[in-house]
Amino acid sequence: MAKIITVMNFKGGVGKTTISMNLGYALSGDRKVLMLDLDPQFNLTQYLLGYSKYQKILSRGDPTICELFEEGNFNIPIRPMEDYIVGVPGCKNLHVVCAKLELYRTMQTATNANNILKNKLSAVEGSYDVIILDCPPTMSVISEAAFFVSDYVLIPIMPEYLCTIGLPLLYQSISEYNMRNPRQQVQILGAVINGEDGYRPEGYDAIDDIKDWCTGRDIPLFQSRILYSRSYPKGARMQTPISQTPYARWYTVDNFNTFVREFRQKAGV
Repeated sequence: MAKIITVMNFKGGVGKTTISMNLGYALSGDRKVLMLDLDPQFNLTQYLLGYSKYQKILSRGDPTICELFEEGNFNIPIRPMEDYIVGVPGCKNLHVVCAKLELYRTMQTATNANNILKNKLSAVEGSYDVIILDCPPTMSVISEAAFFVSDYVLIPIMPEYLCTIGLPLLYQSISEYNMRNPRQQVQILGAVINGEDGYRPEGYDAIDDIKDWCTGRDIPLFQSRILYSRSYPKGARMQTPISQTPYARWYTVDNFNTFVREFRQKAGV
């Protein structure tokens, strides 16, 4: 059965989508990976498919994660999970369930989201090794549904003061969720520092704060730190992972691969 990992932080701009996308590509080399875009900004969808293919999906009226959570309402038909899954061009082992802007309404109105997502993923998780959920930086019924189905939460965090604020908020939300759902606990796989650029002293002061905060609450902190590189936004524009982005420095690629190896070990994939 697939390991299901939610990527989340209650602070925007920490690299959730960039890490999710590159992690999905890296794991798909020898694993089957399904990615769910649970963010109404749908950045992961466009990152993986590109603007043109995504627009074709919308123009055809193909179902997205919005319709998945709204099945049976608003004359939306009930479909098998396979109808929501889209193949990523050039990567046979990587698939995605797309999002769209209207998801922001679904986040406010969806009912029974936990069981809907659980049942849908149960139908296909035997066909995948890893399922990654890319979440928005806020709590909603869909965020709670992500907790409900997940084995682990991965927390990207930038070495900046404001980014550290989202960590305790997310930790509190996970703790409260686990108290309400003692039979469906979600574990924190770890926090990973993303975008380290050697900036002194602020960057390293923030890293020290992150270390202290995680240590005091027994939150695992990845030994690997993902370095800042302009090649990540370039890869987003070209729909390529860091390993295939032209002119990406070798040490940037090697650095992300080090994180992937640690992720595999922690998550058991």
